[in-house]
Amino acid sequence: MKGSELRRRLDRLGRTYIELAPLLGLSIHGLNHQMRGLRPVSRQTELLLEHLEERERRSGKARAH
Repeated sequence: MKGSELRRRLDRLGRTYIELAPLLGLSIHGLNHQMRGLRPVSRQTELLLEHLEERERRSGKARAH
């Protein structure tokens, strides 16, 4: 996954990056670096993001794009 896809998928969750960073096991700085492509998006981030997306889908809170 590239940083631009990470940013797009996080935006769909409708939460701030400050809220999402700890849920993904990252600091705000680390999340920012992954979104900007300065660090590769880790497999851990991908898996946790998939979990958050599924949780949001089940609760009906994710924004449709």
